[in-house]
This record gives sequence, structure tokens and C-alpha cells, in this order.
Amino acid sequence: SKTAVRMRSVDFELGYSDENVPLLKFERVDALLARFIFRHVNAGNTDAPIKAIGSNLVFDRSEFKDNILDDERSLIEVLGGWVDVQNSVFVGNTGGGGITYDDSAGGTVTYSTFANNSAYAVRNVSGESKPIIISNNIFANTAQTASLLINNASTGKTLLYNNLFYEGAMGALIDGIREQV
Repeated sequence: SKTAVRMRSVDFELGYSDENVPLLKFERVDALLARFIFRHVNAGNTDAPIKAIGSNLVFDRSEFKDNILDDERSLIEVLGGWVDVQNSVFVGNTGGGGITYDDSAGGTVTYSTFANNSAYAVRNVSGESKPIIISNNIFANTAQTASLLINNASTGKTLLYNNLFYEGAMGALIDGIREQV
């Protein structure tokens, strides 16, 4: 059975994680995280500072700002389950970006802003995923990559609706992965 959790107005500031251990790990949990603040965290060599494994999470009115990640990592990694991000802000994250959906994961990203991050805002890298719906967001000034990364071999659908993209002259909107046979 799953555990149900509701977290409101929780601040993680000036944290540090290393040794490939996430700061927050949700495993088989249903959780609502409202007004969740994640700022000035140095994630070191961690795959992702927030990891959801087989969980159903909702981040609402949350802020992910000025965090340091290594090697184009994401702040949130979803392995199975479902994660919704709504009315949230991902700004000024160095070395990384927003959310990675992997390993049969799905979710929605709606009414959120991704600006001045140095890696993908949303990545669908699973070969077999549930639908990922990305709508009514603002994507601006992604430094080293495109705003989105979508696996072309995914059996689920990545659906884009009513998003605003503002990338500089060298920036791309969407990158794709095509698996080699």
C-alpha cells in the first residue's frame, strides 16, 4: 500500500547532497507539495536531488531557484508513477533543468515558468512511458540545450499545447532521441 502525504510551505535552502543520494526520495507515496521552495541547493554528483519512484506527486505553486546540479541533471526525476507540476517556477538553475520522466513515468506540466536554466526543462527519456502533457508554460533562455528533450521511440505520447518558447538565436526548442538499432 501507499502512504499519503501533504506538505505545505516547506523550504529547502542551502542544502548539499553528494554520493549520489537524493535529498528527497518519494517511494510508493501519494503526495501533494504546495508552496514547496527548493533554493540554493548544491546537488553535487546526485542524479537528481528529488526522486519519485512509483509515486504520484503534485507540485503546486512551487519554486526551484538558483540550484547547482552536475552534468545536465534534472531537479526532479520520475521513475514510474505520475508527477504533476503546476503553477511553479524553475529559474536560474546551473548545470541542470527541471523534470525527467523515465521508466514508464507520466504526468503533466502546466502553467509553469522555466527560465535561465542550463539544461532541459522537461525530458521524456523513457522508451515506454505514459502520456506527458505539457501545456500553458513559458520556456525562456535555456543556456546549453533545447527547452525539451523527447525520446522518439516512446510508446506514450508527449503532448504540447499553448506553450510560449523564447530562446536566443542559438537555442533550440526541442531535441529528440532516436534509439540506435
